[in-house]
Amino acid sequence: MLSEADTCRKYVVPRLQAAGWDNEPYSIAEQRTITDGRIVPMGKGFVRKPSKKVDYVLRIRRDFPLAVVEAKAGYKNAADGLQQAKQYAEMLGLKFAYATNGREIIEFDYFTGKDTRRQDYPTPGDLWKRYLAGAQISDQQVADRLLSPANYQVNQGERYHQQLAINRAMEATQKAIESENRVRQVKAEAEQNITQAHGQAEATRQKAQGEADAVLIKARSEAKSNEIIRLSVTPSVLQYRMMQQWDGKLPSFNGGGQIPMLTIDATKFAAIDEATREKKLKEMLKEDADAGP
Repeated sequence: MLSEADTCRKYVVPRLQAAGWDNEPYSIAEQRTITDGRIVPMGKGFVRKPSKKVDYVLRIRRDFPLAVVEAKAGYKNAADGLQQAKQYAEMLGLKFAYATNGREIIEFDYFTGKDTRRQDYPTPGDLWKRYLAGAQISDQQVADRLLSPANYQVNQGERYHQQLAINRAMEATQKAIESENRVRQVKAEAEQNITQAHGQAEATRQKAQGEADAVLIKARSEAKSNEIIRLSVTPSVLQYRMMQQWDGKLPSFNGGGQIPMLTIDATKFAAIDEATREKKLKEMLKEDADAGP
């Protein structure tokens, strides 16, 4: 019958090593003390209760833990250690907790609030990606800064609450930097959209102006054509055109008799003399020739 120590030695450590947690820069902290134990008054003095220890702390860097692992004896269920693993994870401010009896592994993810039975432990890279996704850290520079070594004194480790405060302060700082970068990006995109909108508005304005100019040019051209026609068509020309179109028959009406040939009163047709008409017509025709096609 496997004891808890046997479970750790035969199952937990080999599986953690197989997942890569014992390879630099990752590490496994074994039997990590997280409290000194409660002080209980007794008589004229006091006694200190046993300290709380985590079986294993999985660290992505020496000063950045990600998960805890609580091991139980082989004759127990893995679920028997899950509540204890979650308690330690909450005390350390971690988002992943694992409980195992050697054969079974149960994971609790604080980002999703779900527990999952697993066949093995996640690799450091996989767990780090899940942490970044859960913490909503998408900027790679921010993620890299979280893994930058902290300034600690060798052989004098921080207490668990100190380490927790340091990590949370670092995470909050990096999230603030990422938020600032996002604000800058949104501002830059907004300015770009404004510039594009101005460009589109200017293009629309120029198109409308071009269409208006085209309409104006067409109107002027038609007016000029009409003026040329007016100057070119004299009463004698009209009379000649009418004679060409006449079939030799006078129109009749119900009252009997025939309508005489129509004539055009030259005094009512034009108010300018022939010399002026000819001069204006030549000038307008010359302008069209100079303007070209």
